[in-house]
Amino acid sequence: MQLLLLLFFVCTFFCTKAQINRSTKELATENINNYLSRKVFKKQSFQVLAIGNLQSYQLNSPDIVWTMESKLEAVELKRSYKNDSLLLVRQPYKFLFYLDKRLKVVVAERTQAGSE
Repeated sequence: MQLLLLLFFVCTFFCTKAQINRSTKELATENINNYLSRKVFKKQSFQVLAIGNLQSYQLNSPDIVWTMESKLEAVELKRSYKNDSLLLVRQPYKFLFYLDKRLKVVVAERTQAGSE
């Protein structure tokens, strides 16, 4: 009986920790999407293709605590000079976001211009 109670508390602890990690990643993802729509792609539509894991920042910086990588596509209008028309072009982007302890974006760095 004691073993069963101990097993129950251990399982509860690990499930709670997994839920906290998932919630922090969701909050960081939401803050990154808000940052992208307000500051980077103001009048463009974009779609997040993949978002990496939340990782602690190893260098000593008082403002930056976390980093998160993201791959996305933005739809851009390009003018075709051959037939004088507008074309919709999907442009891939890769960003590295630096987040503070409240998971707000401090800096966004474009790490790669095209697809891998």
